[in-house]
Amino acid sequence: MESFGVSGMGAACALIIGNVVGTFVSPFSPALWLALGLAEGQMGKYLKLAFPIAWLFSAILVAAALFMGMLA
Repeated sequence: MESFGVSGMGAACALIIGNVVGTFVSPFSPALWLALGLAEGQMGKYLKLAFPIAWLFSAILVAAALFMGMLA
C-alpha cells in the first residue's frame, strides 16, 4: 500500500469498516438470509431500508477514523 501513498493503518481501517458495514447489506451473506428467513422478511424491502442506514454509518466510522488519525 505504501507504494501508492496509503499507510498500512489506513488500509486496515478501510477494510475493517467495509467488512463490518458491507456484511449486513450483501446478498451473499448467509447470516443475512438466515435473519430474513426467521423474520419472514424480503431482501428487496430490507435493502431499501438498510442500505442508506449502513452507508451513513460507514461514513460516520470513516469520519471517526479520520478524527482519531487512523486514516492518513
